[in-house]
Amino acid sequence: MKNYLESFREEWEQIATEVGEIIRTEEKSLGISTVNFQKTLALHSDLFYSVSRAWARVFYFVKRIKQFEKELSAEKGTEIRREPENFGINKVTEGAVAEVLLMDKSLKSLVQLKYEAEETFDICSALKEAFEHRRSMLNNITSLVGTGVFDGSEQSVDDYKSAVKRVRSKE
Repeated sequence: MKNYLESFREEWEQIATEVGEIIRTEEKSLGISTVNFQKTLALHSDLFYSVSRAWARVFYFVKRIKQFEKELSAEKGTEIRREPENFGINKVTEGAVAEVLLMDKSLKSLVQLKYEAEETFDICSALKEAFEHRRSMLNNITSLVGTGVFDGSEQSVDDYKSAVKRVRSKE
């Protein structure tokens, strides 16, 4: 089992490094530039793909580690039930087995690794959702430009913000 744990740790370190770089790079691209709007539109799908790919890598790593955690728990549980005296158990109960499993160093290490991966997964999910929101905003701006309400200039942005404030103040 130690080999599997080391293998998971090594794989996670590689994924975490790669995904961490993607997160740091792509979250800087969330803003929408009206100055170079065509470039912003053109790059969006590449950015979204990069974030989605990172999300998928972490998602499937978490899935595999959860499955391995179940398998390792089952294997250790069988071992505990087979030879309870080796684990300081006089009477085998599910509570006693669960307590020994809770204290198992291999499982603790695996669970810690799973939590690290789940945290990164949550960050990737938030970033992916932010890029989906960005897409929606790009669509909205494109519609506004198409209707002539918004031309993408800084003055247009200021005018639009003023209009939004006026509408909100009337509510």
